[in-house]
Amino acid sequence: MWSAKAHGYKDVANCVNVKDHRHKSVVVEFARMVADDAGRAKMSFTLHQEKDDLFARIDRDEEPKIYHLNLGLISYNPDGEDTAPDRALDAFLSNFPDDRRMVEAINDRAEFRNRAIYAGKHGTPSMSAEAPELQLKQHTVIAIGLIWAAMDMSRHKDQRAAFVIQALGAVKRISDEAAKKA
Repeated sequence: MWSAKAHGYKDVANCVNVKDHRHKSVVVEFARMVADDAGRAKMSFTLHQEKDDLFARIDRDEEPKIYHLNLGLISYNPDGEDTAPDRALDAFLSNFPDDRRMVEAINDRAEFRNRAIYAGKHGTPSMSAEAPELQLKQHTVIAIGLIWAAMDMSRHKDQRAAFVIQALGAVKRISDEAAKKA
């Protein structure tokens, strides 16, 4: 969010409260969704040594395609310049059977930190040995993606990627909905 605010997206980044666990959980869930989409598209990444830049290879077609990796490559709208968040919101909602389950999942993720750290009415928290390893793997992919996105925004601060506006608009709507139904 700090990178977005500093690199041309302040108007939409301000709608996400970085101190609100619900907002953060929606951002993380959205990043996970994008990572999953990249996996389904059979996208792989490579560093071009001579150009000192990242490229994406997409193998879903018969002929693999190589693209310069930047946030402009991603869009939920058929028109890559369209910043409306509706399709990004629909894509997010499609991960849940209904709105109630989405709100439960978001609120559960938002409260996870507190349950993991603080004792509750049933005593101190505990986790299985497998849980931290699985979560670390999942969070590593998400963290790398978010770090890359922050860097990409700083590298292309003269070009606003429609995807960032789509995603942040959807995050705001989802967070507001989850707060109403919490």
